[in-house]
Amino acid sequence: LVFSTDHDESVLERVVATGNAVVTSKPLPIQGRPLSETHILSAQDIEMRMRPGGKEIDNVVTHSPGKLDFLPNLPEQRRRTLAGNDIVIVYGPQNRIASFHTTNAKTQTTPTAEEQKRNRKLALTSSRALSARFDPKTDDLATLEQTGDFTYDEGDRHARAAKATLDSDSDVIVLETSAHMWD
Repeated sequence: LVFSTDHDESVLERVVATGNAVVTSKPLPIQGRPLSETHILSAQDIEMRMRPGGKEIDNVVTHSPGKLDFLPNLPEQRRRTLAGNDIVIVYGPQNRIASFHTTNAKTQTTPTAEEQKRNRKLALTSSRALSARFDPKTDDLATLEQTGDFTYDEGDRHARAAKATLDSDSDVIVLETSAHMWD
């Protein structure tokens, strides 16, 4: 832990964890908003920098391969796992995730119980880079872009392209450059 002094008070500036480091973020209920997922980041090395004043997170970086689990808190949420190298998570106001970036990305999305009843399968993706932006009002994923040898596999459905962009509102993946898909 690295502290500075501000008006004779210790203020948290930075946290560094090495050796099987884990950071867990559980959302607090906010009236009028659905509860978001619990986030668990694990890696050999994690560094967290705080905003001035030490009360809010500015960013979290893994200096090694890491894994980010999104654990559902509501039945309509999917369990997701993202693994990658050099994970960078940038936070906005109120410790809400604003953006995410990693290299050598692999994702796994488990369908909800309702989706499994409709025969939806586990979805897997991979790419050389993955960048995401989140809606600060809802904490929902706004945009997701995977570039460099993108692959998608969900049961009998498959896709490959140089770049893929997820439109989260319509749950549609747009493939660009050398795109092909099959089922």
